[in-house]
Amino acid sequence: MKNNIKQFKVDFIKRIKGVKRVVITSHPTPDEDSMACVLTMRALILKYSPDARVRVVYAEETGVRWLGLLGFECVEGCMDMDVVLRGADTLIIVDANNYPRVGISDEAWDGFEGQTICVDHHEKNESIFDLSYIDHTATSVVEILYTIFYVDEQIIPREIADLLLLGILGDTGLLSLISQSSVDVLKVVHRLVSESGADIADLQSRHFRHPLKSLEVLRDGFAHIEVLNNTAGGTCLALYISNSIYESTGLSSAEINHAKDYLITKHSGMFEGVTWGFIVYPHVDGTPNVSFRSRHEGVDVRAMIDKLGLQGGGHAWASGAEFGDGPKTSEEAYSELIRRLKEKNIITS
Repeated sequence: MKNNIKQFKVDFIKRIKGVKRVVITSHPTPDEDSMACVLTMRALILKYSPDARVRVVYAEETGVRWLGLLGFECVEGCMDMDVVLRGADTLIIVDANNYPRVGISDEAWDGFEGQTICVDHHEKNESIFDLSYIDHTATSVVEILYTIFYVDEQIIPREIADLLLLGILGDTGLLSLISQSSVDVLKVVHRLVSESGADIADLQSRHFRHPLKSLEVLRDGFAHIEVLNNTAGGTCLALYISNSIYESTGLSSAEINHAKDYLITKHSGMFEGVTWGFIVYPHVDGTPNVSFRSRHEGVDVRAMIDKLGLQGGGHAWASGAEFGDGPKTSEEAYSELIRRLKEKNIITS
C-alpha cells in the first residue's frame, strides 16, 4: 500500500539499521528501472547498515550492458531464489509487488522468517509485505526512491544520480512517454543533470545501445509485422519474433529482451495513426510472452490483459503477459492472440 512517505522513510531506516543478511531482487530480465532501483536500494542499505551482507539477485540472467553502474559487479543472475532466501533476515522486492513475479515459490515465501519490504509502482497482484510503498502514479520506482530518500539531500552523488536518471529514462521511453500527469518528473531530471552532473547522452551511449547481432532480432520482427486497422483502440502495430532467434543469433535472453523492447516501444508509437501495439516473443526456454504498449490516448493495455484471459500486469500504457498452458511457440501464440482479440471484439473486422 502507499503509506505516508515521511513515515515510510522513518520505518524503513528503523528496520534496516542492524540488518545482517539482505536480499534485494526484482522482476526477471531487468530493464533500466529494475536494475537502477536494485542498485540504488543496495546503496541505501549500505548507507544505513554498512556491515550488512547485501546480495542483489535475479532469477534470470542480467546481461552485461549495465557495466559501470555503481554496484553492478555484485549482481547475481540465474539464481534459485528459494535457496538465496535461506539465512536472510531481510527481503526487499523493488519494481515488482508479488513474490511469484521474482521467482520465489509459495513454500519459500511462507517459510521465510525475515522481514519483507517492497517499493513498486505497478497495479494489482500485490503480496502482503511487512513494509511497503506502492505508488501507481510514479513513472518509475527510482522516482519513488528519489522522493523518499534523496529529494531533501543537499548533494546527490554522481553515481547515484546516474542510477536515478537511468531508471527514469528507461521507464519513460527516454522521456517520450511523459504526460501532463507525470510532468513533475522533469524537475527530478533537471536536478540530476544540472546539480549532480548526470548526463543523458552518456547514459544512452553506455547503457541503451544494442549489439550488432540485435539487427537480426529487428529483421525477424519486421518480417512478421502486421498493421491492424480495425480495432477498438485504433490502429495497432502487431508482430512476433521467431523461436529460432536464440539459435540464429547466439544472443542472451537479456539481449533479446532489450531488442524486443526497442521494437515495441519505439515502433508502436512512431508511425502516424498507430495508437497501440504488441509483440509476441520467446522466452529463453521457448515459452511465448507478450509485451503491450499504448500511447496515452490509446487503449488501457493493462485492462486488456485481463479481458484476453492472459496472465500478467503492468501499467495502462505498458504491460506484459504470458499465456500459461497453450501455445508453444511465438507464431502459435500470435495466432491465438489474434483469435482472442477478434473473439472479444477488440479486432472488429
